[in-house]
Formats: sequence, C-alpha cells, structure tokens
Amino acid sequence: YVEITSHTIEVDGHESALVLAQDVTARKQAEAQLERNNYILNEILESIQDYFYVLDQDWNFVYASRLFTSKIGKEPKDFIGKNIWEMFPKHLGTVFEENFREAMEKRQVRRFEIGGKYTSAWYRMTAFPSADGITVLGTDITERKQIQDALQKAHDELEVKVQERTAALSQANALLQALMDYMPD
Repeated sequence: YVEITSHTIEVDGHESALVLAQDVTARKQAEAQLERNNYILNEILESIQDYFYVLDQDWNFVYASRLFTSKIGKEPKDFIGKNIWEMFPKHLGTVFEENFREAMEKRQVRRFEIGGKYTSAWYRMTAFPSADGITVLGTDITERKQIQDALQKAHDELEVKVQERTAALSQANALLQALMDYMPD
C-alpha cells in the first residue's frame, strides 16, 4: 500500500506540485489485524450466555451485552457512558451495591445471589475487579430458586407430618402401655 499526498508550493515565484509517496503497508496490515481482533472480541463477548457488562471506576458502563440489555428492553448503546447507580437506583443500599463496591475498592472477586429489583428473577452475580473497574457476570437462577423453594416447602410439610405422626404414635404407645399395666399377669 502506498499513500500519495500532494501539496502546492511556490518555488522561486513559480507554483509547483510537491508529491510525496509513503509506504503504508505495515499500517494497513495493522489496521486490518485490529479490525479482525475487534470482530473476534465482539464475537466472544456476544457468545457469553450470561448477563455481562463492564463498569469503569466511576461506575459508568463501558460495555453491556445485548443479552443483558434486552432483559429490560434496551440496546447496549443505551448503557454506554451511563452510571449504573443513576440507571438502577433501587440497587443502592443493597447487597448488590455492597458487593460491587467491595470488588471495586478491595480488588476482590465477589460472588452473591440476589433477587431482581427490576424483574421477578433471581441472579447469581460475580464481580471481577480489573485495573479500570469491574467486569460483571450475572446468571438467571430463577428456576433453581423455584425448585429450592418447592423442596423447602415439601420438607417443611413433611416435617409437620412426621411430628404429627410421632405425637400420634407416642399417644398410642402411652395408651397401650396403660392397658398393659392394667392387665393381670
């Protein structure tokens, strides 16, 4: 690749053309490689099947996956440059904020579960610190939570039945013992 530029200059009172030719092959190859790398990176990021976003140190969105933004009916571009606490004020003062701040300030990976404040879903969240902020992965665990709740309810109901049955058996045993005590040897 060659880049040609021309300029009009005046030499000894005469207009002349100055033509420069510069080999830009390396630059063009680097630009093409950068474009390929950006394409690959975007493919990788969009292939992540969790809610995925990146926040800078000022709590502004740097990246937001389409899967995440579509959950609330928006596009990724609607998030970029916007502050998470201004967009989602219901998360202020919650375990969500506490864990994100810990990840950001103490540079520690934080994992936690939280019920949605803007949806009826449950999420398992992981916040990874980086030099420029935090990277967040969120997984919808609503189905698992519903199963856990159903199991807990079944356990509680079974526990009540076991206690009732144990009480009935104890009472029957006491009556049987009383009858045996009255029977002649």
